[in-house]
Amino acid sequence: MATVFVGIPTRNRPHYVKQALRSVCEQSFRDVRIVVSDNCSEPALLDELRAYVAALDDPRVTLVEQPVNCGHNGQLVYLFAQCHEEFFMLLDDDDILEHEFLATALDRLSENPDVALFGCDQNLIDESSTLLPEKTLSYSADLGRDRLAEGVHDGILPMVLWRGVFSFSATLFRTSVLRDCGTLDHPDVQNIDFNVYLRLAERGRKAWWCTQKLSRYRWHADQTRKRVSWEFNEAWIATYAGLLERRAFSGEAERIRRFLLAFAYRRLAYIEFVRGAYRAAYRYLVWTVQLDPFNWRAWSKVLFAALFPFLIAPLWTHKVTLRPTASVESASQVAT
Repeated sequence: MATVFVGIPTRNRPHYVKQALRSVCEQSFRDVRIVVSDNCSEPALLDELRAYVAALDDPRVTLVEQPVNCGHNGQLVYLFAQCHEEFFMLLDDDDILEHEFLATALDRLSENPDVALFGCDQNLIDESSTLLPEKTLSYSADLGRDRLAEGVHDGILPMVLWRGVFSFSATLFRTSVLRDCGTLDHPDVQNIDFNVYLRLAERGRKAWWCTQKLSRYRWHADQTRKRVSWEFNEAWIATYAGLLERRAFSGEAERIRRFLLAFAYRRLAYIEFVRGAYRAAYRYLVWTVQLDPFNWRAWSKVLFAALFPFLIAPLWTHKVTLRPTASVESASQVAT
C-alpha cells in the first residue's frame, strides 16, 4: 500500500488530463497510487487516454473506465471508496501539481498530526498552460488567500463559508479524518467542494495553509463556472441553500451563514420569477429580509421585485438554468 492516493476524474479532456497525470507521476515524493477515472469519454478520446497511460508504463497508475456517467459526485464517491492509503487527494483533470507539492504537504502534516488537511495557494494558467500573473493576483485576493498566514489555522469555518479558500486540486487530506467527517450531506449536492470542506470545518478540524503556489489552476472556457452562471443555476443554488439551511453556528460563522443564505434565497426568488412561480418567489424574498434585515441591498432587491416583477424574467432568463420540472424540490428538501 502506498502512502498517498491521488484520484483524477476526467471526461473528454485527454489533452488536459495527460498534464495532470504527469504532474503526479513526476512528484519528488514517489510513494503514491494514482487512479484515473474516466467518466464515459467519447471513444476516440478514451482511446487516446488509454494509449497514454499504457505508454507511461508506470505500475502506480491505473485507468478505470466507468460504465455509466456518474457525474462529479459519483466520481468523488467512487475514488474515495478506492482509497486505503493514509492520505487522499482529488486532482481535477485540468489542473497541475508543482514538483514539490506532495513532499511539502506530507512534511507539514507529519509535523502536525492534529491537522486534517494541507492546502496551498495556486498559480492560474490558461488553455496552453501559460501562467497568468495578473489573474493569479486578483484570484488570490478575491478568495482572501493573500491575507492568510503560513501555518496551522484553527477555526477554519469562517474561511470556508466566506471565501472558499481551499481547492481540491491544491489539498491533501488525511483519509481517516474524511472518513470520520464524511464527504457529502446528500448524493445530489452540486457544490461538492464546499460541502466537503464545510463538514470538516464545522467539526473543528484544523488546516495547514501554505502560501507557496504549489498547484496550477487552469482558467479556461470549458470550466463549468464559465459555461453556466452558477448563482442562477437552480440545482446548484438550491443545494447550496440546503446546506446552509440545515446548519446553525454562533458568532461570526453564524453571521456569515445568514448572509450567504439570504443571498441564495434572493437568487432562488429570481429563478422562481423566471419560472413564473410568483408565490414561491415572494416567499423566498420574505425569507431573505428575515435573515438579513439590515442589508439595504437585500431590501432594494425585494422592493424592485415587489414593484416590477414583470421585468425580472426578461432581465434574467438568459442567465437562469432551471432543473427539469419533475425534479424541482424546495431548498430545504435538497440537503436532508
